[in-house]
Parts: sequence; structure tokens; C-alpha cells
Amino acid sequence: MSARKGISIGLVFVLASSILVAISSPARADPIPATLISTVSVSLSWTDPTYHTYVQVSARAQVFEDSSRNIQVQVLYSTSTGYTATGTGVANSGHQFTTGNGLAIFKVFNGQNQQLSLVSDCSSLYVYQVAGTGIYDCDFGGNYLQLQFESSAYASVVANMVWPFVPYDSGIYLTVLADTCGCSGLHSYTLLPATATLQGQVSDASTGQPITTGTTITVSNSARSYGTTSTPSGSYSIGGMLPDKYTLSTSGPCPYNSALYLVTVTYPGPTTQNVALVPYSLGTLSGYVTNSKNGHGIAGATVQDTCGGRTTTTDSAGHYSFSVVSGKQIQVTASATGYSSSTQSVTVPAAGSATLNFALAKTR
Repeated sequence: MSARKGISIGLVFVLASSILVAISSPARADPIPATLISTVSVSLSWTDPTYHTYVQVSARAQVFEDSSRNIQVQVLYSTSTGYTATGTGVANSGHQFTTGNGLAIFKVFNGQNQQLSLVSDCSSLYVYQVAGTGIYDCDFGGNYLQLQFESSAYASVVANMVWPFVPYDSGIYLTVLADTCGCSGLHSYTLLPATATLQGQVSDASTGQPITTGTTITVSNSARSYGTTSTPSGSYSIGGMLPDKYTLSTSGPCPYNSALYLVTVTYPGPTTQNVALVPYSLGTLSGYVTNSKNGHGIAGATVQDTCGGRTTTTDSAGHYSFSVVSGKQIQVTASATGYSSSTQSVTVPAAGSATLNFALAKTR
């Protein structure tokens, strides 16, 4: 729907306090429950050397993202247009700005070149500091703001244009057609590039070999978070990411320290960030596996460090000693044929030693 407004103003001067109110309180949609993720500045100006007229356009395009990763574009737009006397007999010569000289059209497109319709209408337009006899014309038409002034006028305009929340797919782009007189032409701005992919390989920092146990990869910043788990070959890939700066963190597998990387995901990508995990140092765990009823050692019992996966068996006296992950709490399980298994937690000091005994109950 197109809303159109034409107003004539004669020798109107607006107080500074009124101007501040007009600028700071433009009409807008409901408050945005979203996070500001991108800001792009637009600044254009041009002159008509024949009539010494000028138009200056500035705008701040902001992109917001909600919790469902939908995005919304807002453009806070201002323009000033008027007449400058640069020679004798030029001032108040009766020349007028053409519609083209006062035209600024803002359009927003997604990556499929589909144009988004505006939520705003002409109620978001404010005119102030008008001197002389001025005429301005507002026409949103779903997409744009149009201005027209007499040459003896000077005016400034502020408008807040709001587009609806839409799913983010393959880019959000702003185009500005600044006049139709051939003085400025079409300008294009990327508000958000198309989504990108982060990929890489997870390996053991000491051996360089891929880590075949799944590693949880989390990539996040203050606005959003992505995650995946590495494959049995150690590779990982996260698609559909907004290009931005992120922190990559890992969790698991148990024998490895977590890792932290700063990564910038770029379009078109893919961006590669390999991950090298440092294994925990090994310590020594020793003890006895005994019969819980009589205290006799159980020969041939199996003892396993469930974190590192290492196992050993007890000798004829039920004694064991083997290398385990140290420097963190681990689970150790003892089992033997004819006995109930037992699992205990223990923390072996980094590169140190500890003792852990088990008493197993017979099952028959």
C-alpha cells in the first residue's frame, strides 16, 4: 500500500527542543526482542552545478537477530536538501529541485534477490529546520522515501524505516537509489553476507593422529552459538553460520584437555580451523582386588581406566599397577568372573601415583 503526503511550509522555524524530540522519537514497530548484530553506514551527497542545489543523504542500517535466528532490518534515514547561492543573481532565482534531485529509495533484498516490504509508513517521517517556502513529498510505496523542495527552501528530514523479521538464508542486502538526475545513481551495501561453513580436523597434539572418539565442538559469540561432534575420522563441519568472530571450544574425549581457539568465519569460505587436543599426562594407579568376604586376593581380575581405556589384570596375589590418565577425576572399574564388578572414582596427581583397592562380592 502506498501512502503519500504533500505539505507546503512558509517561513517555519522549529525550536531546538522540538527538533531533538523529532529525531529521537521516530515511529517504529513494537520493541525488538533481538540482538543487534550488524551496522552499516550510508553517506551520499550530490549537487546540481547549474542551479547550485544540493542533497545530502545519510543513513544507519541496523540488522537484528531474534532467538529463532530470524533477522530484521532497520534504517534510520536523514537527508538535507536546499539551495546555495554561489554567484550574483543566482539566489532565489525560482529554479526548483526536480523530483529526481530530491529522491532517495531504500530497498532490502535477500540472497534470492527477493525484495522485502517495509513495515513503516509516512508517519515515521519528520521535517524540521525549514526556511523559505518548502514542499516535501512522502511516498513509501512499500519501499522508498521521496522528497521534493523548491529551490529557495532548506529542509532536513528524519525517517525510521523498518522491515519485518524474516528467516535468514543467503544474505541480506541494502540498495540506495540516490536521485534520478544521474548525479549519484545506485549504491549497494551488504548488511549480512550469505551463510558460511567452518570445518576442520581434530587430532592428538602429541602424535598428530586423528582422534576417532567424538569431540564436541562449540562455536559461539555473544549473539549466537553453533555446535557439532567430530566424526570417527576426526573431521567436523558446521554449516549455516553467520560470518563473524567466534570462540571455538571443545569438550571430550576424556583423555584430552579442552581446547580454545579464536576463529573468524568468512564468506564464502569454507573457513578451516584444525583442532589439536593435548592429552592429559599419565600417572600410576596401584592396588589390590580382593574377595569382599574373606579378603583374599583375586587373581586374573580386570582393572580398567574408563577414561583412557587402558586395562590391566591382577597377579596371583590380586595386585595390579598400570598407567592411567592423571590430573583429573577418572572412573576405574574392577571385574572378575563370578564376582560383581565395582566402579570407583579417583584422581591421580598429574604425572604422580595413587592407590585404589577393590573388594568384590561373589555372585555364586
